Amino acid sequence: MARKLYSDQQLIGRQGEALVKARLHAMGFAFNPSDTMEAGVDGTLEIRDPVSKAATGKLIAVQIKTTQSGDYTRETGSSLEYLCDPEDVVYWREWTIPVIVVLVRLSDDSMFWKATRDGEAPDGRRLRIDKSADVFDSSAVGDLAALAVDTDRFGVWMPPLKSGEPLHVNLLRIDLPSTIYTAASTVRSGREARAELLRHHPNPPDEWVLRAGPLSPSPIRAPRCSRTSSTSTPSKRSV
Repeated sequence: MARKLYSDQQLIGRQGEALVKARLHAMGFAFNPSDTMEAGVDGTLEIRDPVSKAATGKLIAVQIKTTQSGDYTRETGSSLEYLCDPEDVVYWREWTIPVIVVLVRLSDDSMFWKATRDGEAPDGRRLRIDKSADVFDSSAVGDLAALAVDTDRFGVWMPPLKSGEPLHVNLLRIDLPSTIYTAASTVRSGREARAELLRHHPNPPDEWVLRAGPLSPSPIRAPRCSRTSSTSTPSKRSV
């Protein structure tokens, strides 16, 4: 008598679903699998506010494609392609929320993802995966949150989902002087002051400013600055 069987593909599919669920939870999303009858979507992920932990109601449908091993179509060290079934593509287009495909390969624990709307022409079946940009891990949190935003409504805002990222800064240290000098000026503008200084020295100082009177971190009575001052004894102020 024939007996009921669990096929290898059934078990492989369940492993992929479990891995994706665990990964989504680690990324800070809620995942609700389609434990009942489904026609091409394995579950939905919901964006969770990273600060208040509140459910946002922003959903993404998830279709998981799991394989045990082997190369994908046109797979290289940097990219691969996945050809979706035409029936799936037609079905996904009917959904009122975004749909993503997550590719899981058990032999190397690799996971990649792509939004189905990014399928290439002419029929949208071909998904081109960048192995660096499309990894399904914490680096995808921001892109997934942005995908869930309803672009048909104005004023929709999603808080940034906190995840680590490298930051490169190019800052210069500024040391302010402890003392400035002030004096009345014989000129009315910085342009006039600069021209007057250039008349008497080819390389006049730049550390001055002209407002109600010139301010300088160096003594104005120095030969290169005194040309613009009408006061022989400038006042000194501590900063």
